[in-house]
Amino acid sequence: MLCSVRRPCFLTPTSPMLKVTRVILGFIRFVRFKDPFASENSFEFDSNGHRAFTFKDVSGEEINSKAMELSEYEIIIVTKCPLKSTPLILSPITSLKLLAITGNDMDAVPSNLSSLNNLTYLDLSNNAILGIPPEIGQLTALRVLNLMGNKCCTIPSEIGNLNRLQVLNLSDNKIYRLPSAICSLQSLLCFDCSANSLCSLPLNISDLFNLQVLRASNNQITQLPKNFGMLKCLKILHLDSNRFDFLPSEIFGCESLQEFVFSYNQASVLSFKLSSLQKLRHLNLQGNSIGYFPESLLTRLKHLQELDLSGCSLTFIPGAIGTCSELQLLDLSKNELNNIPMDVSSLKKLVGLFLSGNSIEILPDWVSELKGLITLEIQDNQLVSLPQCFSKLLRSLRVLDLSRNNFTSLPNSVCSEKSRLNFLSVDENPLLSVPVDLGNLTALTHLSISNCVNLYELPESLGELIRLQSLNISGNNLSTLPKSLHLLESLKYLDISRNNFKLLNRCLTECQVQYLWQIPEG
Repeated sequence: MLCSVRRPCFLTPTSPMLKVTRVILGFIRFVRFKDPFASENSFEFDSNGHRAFTFKDVSGEEINSKAMELSEYEIIIVTKCPLKSTPLILSPITSLKLLAITGNDMDAVPSNLSSLNNLTYLDLSNNAILGIPPEIGQLTALRVLNLMGNKCCTIPSEIGNLNRLQVLNLSDNKIYRLPSAICSLQSLLCFDCSANSLCSLPLNISDLFNLQVLRASNNQITQLPKNFGMLKCLKILHLDSNRFDFLPSEIFGCESLQEFVFSYNQASVLSFKLSSLQKLRHLNLQGNSIGYFPESLLTRLKHLQELDLSGCSLTFIPGAIGTCSELQLLDLSKNELNNIPMDVSSLKKLVGLFLSGNSIEILPDWVSELKGLITLEIQDNQLVSLPQCFSKLLRSLRVLDLSRNNFTSLPNSVCSEKSRLNFLSVDENPLLSVPVDLGNLTALTHLSISNCVNLYELPESLGELIRLQSLNISGNNLSTLPKSLHLLESLKYLDISRNNFKLLNRCLTECQVQYLWQIPEG
């Protein structure tokens, strides 16, 4: 088995790692695992002389005992070990470069951690650590520090001594204040302080002049420091799920910003100055009751690739949306829209269009002009039909959700022989029938026709969907199943619950499904 990890990430070993024979970690190159100790709970591997050792599901006493023998190792990984009652004691291992102690319910940082002078990567994520000792500041070779998923309330100011640190993850803790010393980390490129109890960011945050990624989601922040706009290298900014009453003007100075996530705040008005972010590629304003998106903004944000305006209380979309020629994903779901402007047809690069949860009664013909569309979600609307030309979309479309509309039959335009659909859902419609042409959808892997209480039978052509892996036909009024059901040799999941079966067809016993839901007795 070959495992490739090319993107920057935090190393979190899991049980499937025991089956891995080679790992590409980028900074370690090729790694080959071996198990000289003949134990499933510990193994070592090497990579061009880089020696490493992993502990899994062993006691703290065993780790402390074995650690004395690891003086020449460069990588140590400890995962899923019961360490709550036994603190780890790490002897000085001058060769150690990577230490990952993750998912162990450990409540304190290992003793003698500060003696690991050459450590460049430290991952203590998903434990129960209550505090970080000041000695952390002595690990001056650190480039990556991951403290995600612990119970820390404060961070020592000594963290500011880690002048080589490039990645810092403090997310999912209980931190209520960040020390100003954290802004001394002038090599910092990526900082994540999401899911804490922060009310503000450090006033001197502009000192992090190399910062490219800042994630401060799920806090209680109400405003940004006045000098925030001096972060000229910032490319990704996440401020979602905070307590902003308005779009903070301080971000308009972040001229390199490419991704801005501001969902689930309390903004009601958008500033025209947002257009100053000329490099913006991804904009997420989901869940803000802005009510109106200025047309002048759309004409200036010409490089947008993803725009999420879901749940923004919008009643119409400006025609200028058509000028965003680079747009690939457009989410307008959960608004108050009755129609979509024809200008959307100009978005030739669009691959995802999300319109669910509106009041749309008619899907216009021009939607068939979106030749590259892959995903179309229009559930929770008031559609009764689709345009006949809709079949033109089926050469590119892979995902189609028509759930919770007013269809009385699956539209013929969906069942085209040209279809390459992989996923189709028509749940909770007043369906009276399903056409025989359903068998044309031979690329389908997932089909859901559930909770259609007026549906009494399914066509035998269902058996022609030879690639089907998941079939949900629960909550209908079916009394029999198609005899062709046993032909679905790829089927793994089948839900036939909440129907009116008196006696199940023999074909069901011939199905080789892995998951079969609620088969009635009889």
